[in-house]
Amino acid sequence: MKSYIAYPIAFLGVILAVVLGARFADGPIGPFPGGSLKTGERIGVGAFRPPLVRNGRWELEIDGRSRAVAMFLIDGGLFAMRPSIATPFGWSQAAQRKHSASVRIDNSLFDVSVQRVVAGDVRLPKIRQVFEENLAVSGVGTDPGTWFFELVPVMN
Repeated sequence: MKSYIAYPIAFLGVILAVVLGARFADGPIGPFPGGSLKTGERIGVGAFRPPLVRNGRWELEIDGRSRAVAMFLIDGGLFAMRPSIATPFGWSQAAQRKHSASVRIDNSLFDVSVQRVVAGDVRLPKIRQVFEENLAVSGVGTDPGTWFFELVPVMN
């Protein structure tokens, strides 16, 4: 009888420890947002280059919180997507307030300016197509709740 209570309590304790631990970790832990990006070499390059940046899920830090975010290099620009299922108080709202962030890619840190790609931008159809093809997510091109951001490197 005690195991019916002990196991769920232990399970909840482990989940709580992971969530709280992630807050102070150097980067996100799985789906849980983490703390500031502390490790990695800070790179002061003028642009992202394909040998240095590959497409995938990288770490984005805004306001001291880091998240794993899908990013793709499209025509020399680095773009991130906020899916429509994201919470209203997530990284995209912080990005629109602050407009600056750090990105960690393969242990290299880049300071970036975060700029939302708005409707009417001529690059938007290609950005949607690349995300839809690479993430195997249908409807990205038509879902108005999906936002895209360009991450523009800033010189240190």
